[in-house]
Amino acid sequence: MPLSQGEGGRGGTAFQPIALLDRFDERLDSCRGADAVAFIVLDEAVAFHHAQFGNLQLLDASGENLIIAAQRGFGPAFLSEFATVSAEDNTACGRALRSRQPVVIPDINDDVLYEPYRDIAAEAGYRSVQSTPMIASDGHRVGVLSTHFARPHRPSEVQLTMTRLYSQAAANSLRELAGHDPAQARSASIANIDAYLALSETHIAEAAERIERQLDVIDRLRERDLPLHTAEGLLRVMLDSLSLMLWHRRIVKRRPTGA
Repeated sequence: MPLSQGEGGRGGTAFQPIALLDRFDERLDSCRGADAVAFIVLDEAVAFHHAQFGNLQLLDASGENLIIAAQRGFGPAFLSEFATVSAEDNTACGRALRSRQPVVIPDINDDVLYEPYRDIAAEAGYRSVQSTPMIASDGHRVGVLSTHFARPHRPSEVQLTMTRLYSQAAANSLRELAGHDPAQARSASIANIDAYLALSETHIAEAAERIERQLDVIDRLRERDLPLHTAEGLLRVMLDSLSLMLWHRRIVKRRPTGA
């Protein structure tokens, strides 16, 4: 079965990372409990990835085991099989927890480590999965966010970048709800926050436009069956830079008044 590619979050419209993150923050700010946070970040990721299934697992009190806190699309067999997952397991979420890095399995039938879970995956109806660890700004692991697809599929770099931002933002919210301050290291004093935010938004918009152009270059290379390695590497660098700009803008924008 051919591998489908993520749309990069574009879907025929311009990539607007500020609007995406601000809208997500507004939804997070309305949450009064961990369950609400879990479903908001899961639903955002499932929609952004155009995924057919998804689940969000949180670490238990021991900090060793993942427990499903929210899910979309799965039946009792899947929920029973993956009721508890540890970092020692070779599921996508177990590997993401262990490595503290996103794990993408474009086709579980081609992934040797996933072999023990293929039957339950076939019964559940998914063929590919990505798992992103939820790590707060203080480095504390909170859980893992996963999206699943009915066919072999690789999410785009844009989708993975925004998912990392969503996951970190949600992890911070969960830490705050638990009585912690994950962002203890505050940014340096900024004399004119409004001016700073306006300038940062200009730079972010320009970066998003460059990413759009790079995505178009990759699409043209793919159409001509030309090598993608260099172009995709540059795209990852551009997205890493954008991610840092977005996160710092978020920190400044959300600073308490007078900080």
